[in-house]
Amino acid sequence: MALASLTSGSDNTAIGFDALFSNTTGDLNTASGNLALFSNTRGVSNTATGQQTLYSNITGNHNTAAGFMALAVNTGGSSNTAIGVDALNQNSTGNANTASGSDALGNNRNGNTADGFAALSSNSTGGFDTAIGSFALGSIFLFPMVSPGDCRILNL
Repeated sequence: MALASLTSGSDNTAIGFDALFSNTTGDLNTASGNLALFSNTRGVSNTATGQQTLYSNITGNHNTAAGFMALAVNTGGSSNTAIGVDALNQNSTGNANTASGSDALGNNRNGNTADGFAALSSNSTGGFDTAIGSFALGSIFLFPMVSPGDCRILNL
């Protein structure tokens, strides 16, 4: 049942089986699709369109996800945008990321932008990276240089 746990949250919209199911005090959320924003309890101003989008979100705010399982394991990350099947799928607490394309930014941190199929899909520790194109920066390995903070990027 959609919005089954609502206690004091307001201005929420839920369409689909168990959409916004756990929401208790979250406001201004929109969930469209089976299990969309299912675990959200206190998150505010999230938009989830598609089955299991933002499924695990509990306290994340100002996220937008469209596509099957986009931002599915996000629990507290905020200000993320994920468009495409499994886009930002493994992001749990990263903030301010933008992923467009299936599997874009599959594993993630903070402040990244990926546009294209599997772009930055293996990124797990890099922050503030930009990848454009299919498989762009799909695997990143960082090698230290002579001075601290400098690194080389090897794209495989």
